[in-house]
Amino acid sequence: TLFPSIAYEAAIMSLLSNRVDCALANPVFQSWEDGVHAILSAERGIIEDDVLRSHNLARIEAVGGTRGHFPYPGTEFEGDDENGPLGSGGDLGDALQKLETATTNRVRVEGEDPFRGGMISFLVGSNALKEYIEECAFASLGAGNEDEAFFLRFITHLILYVDTALPGFSFQLALPAGVVAEEDSSASLRELLLLKYTDYLASRRELWSHVAVYTSLLSPENIIDVYSSFLVHVHSDQERQMTLQQARQLFPKGLDYYVLRSVVREMIMSDDDENWHREAGEDLPPAGVSPKDARMMRSVFWLCYYPEHRP
Repeated sequence: TLFPSIAYEAAIMSLLSNRVDCALANPVFQSWEDGVHAILSAERGIIEDDVLRSHNLARIEAVGGTRGHFPYPGTEFEGDDENGPLGSGGDLGDALQKLETATTNRVRVEGEDPFRGGMISFLVGSNALKEYIEECAFASLGAGNEDEAFFLRFITHLILYVDTALPGFSFQLALPAGVVAEEDSSASLRELLLLKYTDYLASRRELWSHVAVYTSLLSPENIIDVYSSFLVHVHSDQERQMTLQQARQLFPKGLDYYVLRSVVREMIMSDDDENWHREAGEDLPPAGVSPKDARMMRSVFWLCYYPEHRP
């Protein structure tokens, strides 16, 4: 056990000398982030030492042939690096595995957190990132518990970010077992996650203002299907105007027309009168009018907001 002041001195020395094993055994390094910092600092320091050593060896060889002088005392020697710290040769995946040997239990426990696992995958490389996204996406797509919504939100935004930073990366991701992408289909892991996330948003009235944003990221075919199925359950005038305006702003030009045509058709052709129940924002049917007929009549409201939508 080290005294606090000595422990901090030892921590500084372990960082300066690139000694990861000493750093991870020091109680000063309490968190997972501390351990990652120690490892990355050591890997960078070892690489810098190797580069400087190579330059010095080349200088020794050149000076030896020209009988020149050495700029600094001590640079005329090759140095003994046999007892120096060994790096992982640029393999960060191998280097970061040292976190599992940390003396502090907190470092090891925090390393099991899936979000920190995502940070590690970014550091290691594209293959590790691909495996991480696939694993998380498969788990999220297979989960039915609403408590997992926060993780669905996380992995959906992660794949959107990666697809923006690395165009085409999402098409390299494998699909879950049982899902086969046809040649004429835009099925991808990104698309499947967006479909589930928009479905979740549509199930929460307080989140309806976000549905159009994420629906716009889908393929045109899915935009029509998803958004029209959503609008069928939008009944208040204010929400109809909001969702339609968002569609006109975010969707490809003219696609709102096809969405509304699908909405009106679905509302008119619906024959589920026996299982009718009043939905959020929906008015009661007028006296003497069945709920089915009332919805059919109100479907016309969707065509009354913009002149180009009118029959």
